[in-house]
Amino acid sequence: MQSVSRFFCAGLLLCLPVVACAQQVDLMQVFSAALESSPRLNIARYQRDIGAAQQQQAMGRLLPQLNLYANFSDNRNYTERTSNQVVDGVVTPVTEDIRTDYDGEKYTLQLRQVIFDWQAFSAKRRADDLLGQKEAEYYAELNALLVDVSEKYLDVLEAQDLLTTVTSERKAIERQLKQVETLYKRQLAKITDLYEVQARAASVIADEIDAVNGVALAKEALWEVSGLQVDSLSGLNPKAIFPPLEGTIDTWVDKARLANPQVLARKRASEAAGKRVSERRGSYLPNVSFVAQRQRSDIGYENSEAPLSETTYLGVDVTMPLFAGGSNRASVREALAQEHITRYEHQLTLREVLRRTRTAYLNVQSSVRRTEATRKLQASTAKASKAMSKSFEYGTVTIVDVLNALRDEFSAKRELQQARYGHIKALLNLKREAGEVSAEDLVMINQWLLPVEPRA
Repeated sequence: MQSVSRFFCAGLLLCLPVVACAQQVDLMQVFSAALESSPRLNIARYQRDIGAAQQQQAMGRLLPQLNLYANFSDNRNYTERTSNQVVDGVVTPVTEDIRTDYDGEKYTLQLRQVIFDWQAFSAKRRADDLLGQKEAEYYAELNALLVDVSEKYLDVLEAQDLLTTVTSERKAIERQLKQVETLYKRQLAKITDLYEVQARAASVIADEIDAVNGVALAKEALWEVSGLQVDSLSGLNPKAIFPPLEGTIDTWVDKARLANPQVLARKRASEAAGKRVSERRGSYLPNVSFVAQRQRSDIGYENSEAPLSETTYLGVDVTMPLFAGGSNRASVREALAQEHITRYEHQLTLREVLRRTRTAYLNVQSSVRRTEATRKLQASTAKASKAMSKSFEYGTVTIVDVLNALRDEFSAKRELQQARYGHIKALLNLKREAGEVSAEDLVMINQWLLPVEPRA
């Protein structure tokens, strides 16, 4: 699995300090906290540990089994003995009770080694596949956590930028409102113009309230995935330059087919189901084991007292199943059905991953063009808004024209922000589907953020 080794560098992030909630934090610090506190990732980690333990258990069935049996007994034996006695020429039978007390000891050391056990062999191979499945699922969860934390972090930044933009728009409209109020007092503006600016100001104030709430909700979503309460985050540098997308859509689809952790997990599950079929069919085959035994005992049949004896036994045990009431055949049918299910689940996961890969690739391409277009739109609307303000001072345009220009300017700013954040998210999702997302991508995104300001 190509992407697995890359994730080991994510452990380096654990060395980063978990900062207090009032301190400005960057993306790597938030992800470091998420690595330690994510319930889903910890569940996947323990699931992987379970798979490793099950693999060791399956391997243990194939290794030599050495057992020591010891028996100590306090025996009391009562025996009736009948004898004939002759008294005055008369033969009389006499019964006598004989009691014997003795201590018994019996030691047995037995070594057993599997020579042929098809079910045990298949169980070991199936455990290997299940461990591979659990490992792939763990890295899939790590993939998801990295992308999820990054997206939630970017959501907070986007919400903060939106709030800043809306606040700037409110202030700009308030300046226009003061200007119109002054003109109205001097009877140089219509009452309708004043009402128009007041209505637009009230609308922007409502948008600002929604933006403040959006920041709070975004921070709550970030806390859910990271367990870290944040107050101030390192913002996205407006001068950050994103790398170009390399490779064709078919290249990324091929990467996803070969390296996506979800696809690999379903593939190993399908292979494990095939091993289970082989394991169940092994119930029709004989089991052969080598047995070496050493015994020392002074107890005879039914705990009777016997002379001390030592016995050494070397042999081969062969067990051939003949009839189990049809349960073996039913278990094979069950395993076959489960194998078919896992194969279809693998196909279903593969199709979903390939569809998401194509979608993410198209989104990245689209976001690049959209970012460039909105950047030009933002520059042109800013110039148009400035020109409208000057023209209003000269009386060549109406206040409605100025307000529309302001609306277009700040709308273009919001669209540019959305395009830039959307590009990063689409790139992360594309790499996740291709199985290439790693801590290196997190470091790359962190470089696009503004430097962390030191605490006062």
